[in-house]
Amino acid sequence: MVFQFDAGGGPWVHPQFLNPRPAVIAELQFRRALLHAIDRQNIADTLGGGVGPVAHSYLHPGQPEYREIEAQLPRYEYDPRRATQMIEGLGYSRGADPSTSSGQAFRDQTGQRLEVEIRSALQDSAANAAAAVADSWQRVGIGGAVVRTNPRLVQDLEAGATFPGF
Repeated sequence: MVFQFDAGGGPWVHPQFLNPRPAVIAELQFRRALLHAIDRQNIADTLGGGVGPVAHSYLHPGQPEYREIEAQLPRYEYDPRRATQMIEGLGYSRGADPSTSSGQAFRDQTGQRLEVEIRSALQDSAANAAAAVADSWQRVGIGGAVVRTNPRLVQDLEAGATFPGF
């Protein structure tokens, strides 16, 4: 997943593949649905001040190598309806849930709510971006908790390699 809104190279949303929680994070279709659920252009304009384009690659569009790969890059345009359909295709059902901001929540076949954790650096810009992503996901029915890392956690290599979600 690539999510960038500034010319300086961040923020990025990285999924965890080593025992992710929930396990559906390991599913490519789920991660694609998450990208369709994020209005990245709005976030780039709002939080990034419109200084850079939405990234479709780890390479910045200003880098010479970008032109070589640009035509082959997948695009995940903002499409909450498509995101919802893709998640439903993974066996989740969406129903009323008054505890969410959207009034809707995805649940698995056992009735467990679909929730993901998003870890963020302590800087306000990173935390604001993480909150914007979580809000986008909540609007389609995915619970998202933003956890700000602390200096001790940043130094913990195991914690850095085994975070549960993003």
